[in-house]
Amino acid sequence: PRQNSLGEKDYVFLSVFKWENRKGWEVLLDAYWSAFTRHDPVLLVLRCHVPSWEPGPSSVQQRLIDHARTPSKLRSELWRKTKKGSAGLPYPTKLEDLARIHVVAGGQGADQGSLSREEMRELYYSSDAFVLPTRGEGWGLPVVEAMA
Repeated sequence: PRQNSLGEKDYVFLSVFKWENRKGWEVLLDAYWSAFTRHDPVLLVLRCHVPSWEPGPSSVQQRLIDHARTPSKLRSELWRKTKKGSAGLPYPTKLEDLARIHVVAGGQGADQGSLSREEMRELYYSSDAFVLPTRGEGWGLPVVEAMA
């Protein structure tokens, strides 16, 4: 892994999406938190926003906290398959005990902190892998941007 824009030498996964069910955000979080621990040299960078029509908190950070606390069948199944889970250790439910996530601030429109094309290019470049467990896309702009 190369040094990323956060100054760390972690393996960086990047996901860019609108926080809605279709994008599979819970699959991404459950798989990431089950595969890695807080002490692994990995970082999941999220560049996303919550659209106004989505029920619940408008803060991505609050949604991460809420999801970490909420029992998940997928997370339970994945956790049991890990060394710690098969050893009978309980699954962590506090964000600060789970594998690290960095949320890149912003959303749609300049008033919500949109990034310039150059900043987006650097974000993609500074990651090692792009991940997006989407359930369906109309166009898939983040996938196209990641391949550019």
